[in-house]
Parts: sequence; C-alpha cells; structure tokens
Amino acid sequence: MENNKPIQPYNSRVILGIIVGGGIFVAIMLLFAGIAITAGWVRYEAGERLNLTPWLILEIIGGVPASILAGNVCRRISRRKFAATILAFLILSFGLLETVELYRFISSGSGFAPMGLVILASFATTAGILVGGWRLKSS
Repeated sequence: MENNKPIQPYNSRVILGIIVGGGIFVAIMLLFAGIAITAGWVRYEAGERLNLTPWLILEIIGGVPASILAGNVCRRISRRKFAATILAFLILSFGLLETVELYRFISSGSGFAPMGLVILASFATTAGILVGGWRLKSS
C-alpha cells in the first residue's frame, strides 16, 4: 500500500536537484566570464564604452550547453520534470533581471550591445534548462 502514496513535489531530492543544477550552471557561466575578461573579449572601446557583444555571444553559445547540462543534472537528481521547470523559472527570472540591468547600463551610455542579444541570452539558457530536464524518460 505504501507505493500508492501521492508524490510530494517539494521533497529533498527536488531541492537538491535545483541547487546542484543551478550551481553547475552558475559555475560554468562564471568560468566563461573569467575567460572572456582574461582574454580581453570584454573591454572598453571608443569613447570609454564597454563592449558587451562578445560576452553575450559567449553567453549564448556556451550558456546553452551549460544549461542543458544543468537541467539534465537537476532532473537526474530530483527524478522529476517539476524540478527542472522550477530551475528554468529561476534562471529566466535572473536572466530577465540581467536584461534590465544591461538595458540600464547601455541606456546610460556606459556600454553597448545589441538588445536582441541581451534578450536572447535569457531565453536561450532557459530553453536549455527545459531541454536538459525534460528530455529524459520518467524514472
């Protein structure tokens, strides 16, 4: 009879999966940021404006595989699509906050980047989390 218990969405495996998957994503993105800064891809250019375009391209190209990995790890640990969905929502929320802050930074004249890349970065990484977390068969 114990096998007929309802599944509780907020058990410790779900929380652990979200934390580990999110931690992997953040660690990889911080590694990419360190590489971009060290290599000089993100630098001040004409008129002391910070060129963020190379960072955004790296965030999209490197962030999608990183987010797929993070979503996959989250799903494997939690054994639920629900956890990957929560992680995707968190990543989207932080990505939209990043979008707002980059918009303010660019609008102030301190930097420049195509707004299409700024917006795309948030949605591309969120889609990666969902793909990585949903592509496994249910356990």
